[in-house]
Amino acid sequence: MVGGTSSSITRVYFTTNSGTDWSAAAGLPLNTSFYSACTVPNETIAYASGQSGRVIKTIDGGVNWSSCNTAATGILYSVHFISKDVGWVAGAGGYIAKTTDGGGSWVQQGTTIIRYYHNLFC
Repeated sequence: MVGGTSSSITRVYFTTNSGTDWSAAAGLPLNTSFYSACTVPNETIAYASGQSGRVIKTIDGGVNWSSCNTAATGILYSVHFISKDVGWVAGAGGYIAKTTDGGGSWVQQGTTIIRYYHNLFC
């Protein structure tokens, strides 16, 4: 999965043959100008995070995407899942949250460090 922007259009591309061919994902949730990080816990599920606390998820290899609501309002620079259900996001203002149900709900993790978390899970 790769992503990018052109003017105000967000594009996410996916591959089903190890990168030989790429297709544009359809049905991306609106009102997000870019996604800054992605994680792929298995061959059909992927998550991407970006502006305005947005996380999107696919369960069909990138063909269709849906929104996962977080309480974040700033940019989420990092997203990482260790399974299809358990993952974390991190971003502006020291925001860190965890989900255990595939992005259905998020619990903010306590931190006293107020900073911008870029590529936290690399």
